[in-house]
Amino acid sequence: MIYGKKEVIQLKKLLISDYDNTLFTDEKTLLANVEEIKKFRAYGNLFAISTSRGYSSIINEIKKFNIPYDYISVNNGAGIFDNTGKKIFYNYMKDEKIKEIENILNDFKNVSITRYYIDNIKTQEKGEQIDIDNVKEVVSYKIKGEIEDLTKIKELVEKKLPEYIVSIKDNIKLFINNNENNKEKATKDIINTINENLKIYTVGDDDVDYDMLKKYNGYRMQNSSKLLLENIDNVTFMDHIPENVYYEEVEKMTIDERKTINTAVIQNLILENRGKLSISGVLDVLSFDDQVVMVETELGLLTVKGENLRINKLSIDTSEVIIEGNISSLSYSDKETGQNKTSFISKLFK
Repeated sequence: MIYGKKEVIQLKKLLISDYDNTLFTDEKTLLANVEEIKKFRAYGNLFAISTSRGYSSIINEIKKFNIPYDYISVNNGAGIFDNTGKKIFYNYMKDEKIKEIENILNDFKNVSITRYYIDNIKTQEKGEQIDIDNVKEVVSYKIKGEIEDLTKIKELVEKKLPEYIVSIKDNIKLFINNNENNKEKATKDIINTINENLKIYTVGDDDVDYDMLKKYNGYRMQNSSKLLLENIDNVTFMDHIPENVYYEEVEKMTIDERKTINTAVIQNLILENRGKLSISGVLDVLSFDDQVVMVETELGLLTVKGENLRINKLSIDTSEVIIEGNISSLSYSDKETGQNKTSFISKLFK
């Protein structure tokens, strides 16, 4: 090591992830994520799932894939549970508001109505009659039908209940949500429940994740909604957690301080079968995606190009990085183009 190691302090982390199309993109990736989450929590960090699903639905997924967790937020923040099943928070629509919505919907016979509850979902098919006086403790609604009916329902609900969020998606689905229930507020409630000094990270892919990501150090998936693509700069593939994130080391010696140390440098690059590259003398990872990794080293800026690239290991203590994937080229540059950028690794895992 070419610089003296200074005192470090450990800072616990809380990672909150959306489920569908984020933590779960396919079964293989999910199982890889599960193993990384186990390691992440083994260092005393906390993991939570924040989902639009109801409690029963997400618990079935958790049991099926043995997903370790500390907290889950369901129905876009309407309910929060710990890993023992204890209900920490829940927020139903008020009975009088439910009655207003039900009276509006009762006049539309050619729509199907899905009512979301904390722990289950019930769908009323087109033409089906129910006793609306018995509808209680609804968290949110999804209505499917023709765009003309959905537009009328939207206008009526917004007029009667301006405090509720009403949106039409894909011209065939209408959603009615309590604006008090959202993932940003749920994140705050989880943080307040833990009541410790934490470093927070959030990950998501859809519009309902936006406020959470914007406020709490958010990362979007590569395949995200237009709103996130245009407004959330940080990107993650959510396919592994590098080893250096398992615990937080806040070093007294900054990267800039390391650069000022003038000493002879020997750097090693070890490429194994063009599939695994080990690099020593690393100062920082400036940017990263599956095709290009830019690494600031003691000997200059190193650009690694290829396909399906990922950072398998980054060690602060030994200044080493391991990159895996189909590596096609390596090139050095003396120009410090990345000095003013915040690196992917330093943003997500510092």
